[in-house]
Amino acid sequence: MSFSRRQGDRFNRGRIATVAGASGPSPAAQFVSAMLAATTRTNIWLVTGDVGVNQATTPGRVSSLTSQGGANNWTTLGATQEPSYTATDATLGGKGTWALNGTNRYMLNAYDAPAPLTQPHYRISVVKVNQWFPSRATTIMATAIGFGIIADGVIRHVASQRNTALGPNFDSPPLQWCIIEEYYSGSTSDFVTVGPLDNTATGVNVGNTNPSTLAMGASATGTLPSDSSCAFSAAFLGLPSAPERAALRSTLLSYYGNQLLRTRKVCRYYFVGDSITFGASATSNNGYRRAIYDNFFTALDYPVFSVGANATGTYNAEFIRHGGVPGQTIAGCSTYLLDPATGQIRTGGPLINSVQILLIMIGTNDMSTYVPVTTAAAYRTLLDGIQAQLPNVRMAVTTICPQGPGANNANAILFNAELPAQWDAFDAANPTRTLIRWDANAAIGGPSFVAGNFADDLHPNDTGHALLGTALTTAVGTILNTLTTF
Repeated sequence: MSFSRRQGDRFNRGRIATVAGASGPSPAAQFVSAMLAATTRTNIWLVTGDVGVNQATTPGRVSSLTSQGGANNWTTLGATQEPSYTATDATLGGKGTWALNGTNRYMLNAYDAPAPLTQPHYRISVVKVNQWFPSRATTIMATAIGFGIIADGVIRHVASQRNTALGPNFDSPPLQWCIIEEYYSGSTSDFVTVGPLDNTATGVNVGNTNPSTLAMGASATGTLPSDSSCAFSAAFLGLPSAPERAALRSTLLSYYGNQLLRTRKVCRYYFVGDSITFGASATSNNGYRRAIYDNFFTALDYPVFSVGANATGTYNAEFIRHGGVPGQTIAGCSTYLLDPATGQIRTGGPLINSVQILLIMIGTNDMSTYVPVTTAAAYRTLLDGIQAQLPNVRMAVTTICPQGPGANNANAILFNAELPAQWDAFDAANPTRTLIRWDANAAIGGPSFVAGNFADDLHPNDTGHALLGTALTTAVGTILNTLTTF
């Protein structure tokens, strides 16, 4: 079903005004009817920004949202709690929306939802998160329901959590309108879906634990308010069948547009290497790894997060994890990653299903024992081992940095010269998982050793790490965009 709004249609105060002489229901009324008809489940409420909006005496505020399907209306406590209303929201194709503010605006519903184990219920909404706060809710809740980053005790997963529903590949993107589906039954069959169906978290959603009221955009007592905008909200008793859920989603997409599926997926990145990757000699051990956080998470809002057993740096706990080990050699790195009993990416290991891109810089500590051909062959064997354990991973590889007069820069030059042939051979064997290449050596002034970029003969200083970070982010920008986009 498709919907189009006639020029001149307006929806205010719960009444539908149509163009003079027009016949038949408005597109918004057709939309409401289609949503109610899409499932045999009993409707609890159904409100939209285009039908059933009762504005306060001050224009642009919402004093109530009259349910179009059930008897349960949403109301505010007073002017200070009223969401703001936009009759034609340019961010959602000119549809009507209402916005919360993350401070004090929320709405209440007198509906007293029974405990999920007594009466499961299903919610479907169209929501945009304007700003994300830890432990805040995006949609409707009875008590405070967390929705943020959780730890699994081994590594840091990026997981969204609503009660105990969670998933390591789950993302609720800010500033994007999304379909949000939630099922509350008090069992492990519960779920939360944001945007595409594969962006789903599962677990136990406890539902209503504070009888007599539900709240939209805050707890029933007004705590933990959310900074989000809404265009549609509905709830039904029980879980619609799979075809019914598909019909509900299809109707929403037809009315609001396919932009509701433009959700980004989470990408977890894993830095592997030696003391340079660890961040040695950089202020607070932040090093070149920080560039991923600064350029892609902070600046571009990509849902990229680090994993690994080590954590060094001070910029954010979710981005300082890595696999950089001081003194690490190629052989040591192979053991660290691939050992059948202890390897980080061994079968059953802590990172076996938790890496989308692996960024490796290794070989610096092999230069004192460098053997032409042999050392580079060991490097290639390491790449093959990683690929075998993580067949879907993308790898970013690089030359190693120059070394000072007291080290082995001549060997580093020879080793770096051998790497392109090894990379070419790897790409030929893995045409769908070709390597992302960058040149740390050139970025930091190589092949000569530029003392101003180093703290000692091996380790870059802050200036050197900044140069490495710039080269790295330039090389991986396209692949990170691909890995985080549905």
